[in-house]
Amino acid sequence: MRANCFATARSGWVSLALAALGLSLGTACSEDGAGLVADPGEATTAPAPSTAGAPAGNTSGATPGSSTSPATPTPTTAPSAGDEAAPVIGPIASAPVVAEVGSGAVAPPAADAGSDAGAEPPVEVPEEAVPPEPTLYNPCPPSGTVCTIMPLGDSITDGFTVRGGYRIPFFQRAQRDNKQFTFVGSRVNGPASVDGVPFPQQNEGHSAHTIFDAPQAPIPRIGISNYIPDSIPRFQPDIVLLMIGTNDVDGNVDLPNAPRRLGTLIDSIIALDSHSLIVVAQITPTMQDPLNQRIEAFNAGIPAIVEARAAAGKHVMLVDMYEAFVQDPAYKTKFLADRLHPNSAGYEVMSDVWSTAIYDLLH
Repeated sequence: MRANCFATARSGWVSLALAALGLSLGTACSEDGAGLVADPGEATTAPAPSTAGAPAGNTSGATPGSSTSPATPTPTTAPSAGDEAAPVIGPIASAPVVAEVGSGAVAPPAADAGSDAGAEPPVEVPEEAVPPEPTLYNPCPPSGTVCTIMPLGDSITDGFTVRGGYRIPFFQRAQRDNKQFTFVGSRVNGPASVDGVPFPQQNEGHSAHTIFDAPQAPIPRIGISNYIPDSIPRFQPDIVLLMIGTNDVDGNVDLPNAPRRLGTLIDSIIALDSHSLIVVAQITPTMQDPLNQRIEAFNAGIPAIVEARAAAGKHVMLVDMYEAFVQDPAYKTKFLADRLHPNSAGYEVMSDVWSTAIYDLLH
């Protein structure tokens, strides 16, 4: 079964673009609308206590006591506290009601002394349906079969400054937890093994690349879009980890339209393999504040791009790499190796963001 995915979030910097992100970075997506929905119960109204034969003014249902004179009315007897039923646990009705927990019957409110015997019975209060539980679309094959993940982007995906980049700590965690997956792509970069285990070096990270070709940039750039027509059908990734745009912003490449171009890139992936879950990242910050202002403007346009596709039933979700970095005031020295690229600690942060988004999908 397929689902509309727009994440919102399982953390402060993951918007499980799954609500429309949900898609605040909190939302999730429902699988063909399925979820846990409670069937409304059929509420029935308990009959009002009978007052037949009771003296005028006695509406409590108590047994009349003895009297010394026919002209003297019999005093009423108030019900004991132990006669009351347990309070309802659930939606609160406009009028106070009591009922047995778990039953559909609603008992009338206790009658006030002196109330009319012909008082109207209480209004029935039907149970409210529980909203569906959001479920995240899972493109991975059943347990026992390896899930394929394509890291897609520029030099940060490739692992500039640290061979293997965020893929190394992601792999280490997955190995500890016995998760079955492998990285795929046309590029090979990273160590041959990690912690004595062969490391899947494949990825689709291309240094110095932009979203689409940018011949007008100060340094002409090639777009990662050129690799999509071959790599997506060839590797058929179950999950795509997409982070691209740093070189567009750094080269000031048609920035007002950069989010739209990112959306076109996402569409090209979907057109070639609609089963893939595409996790789209808002890009990481740099050491330069003026450049970060442009990055923030680019990042601000990405949620709407993801949300529109999630609303159309596409399998996309959003994560926020930028916030994951800048929430630490010392991020420039703690998480960055140079003007643009993360260091080992920064790649650890990126790995945590990706893991928070997709880790539960891996078997």
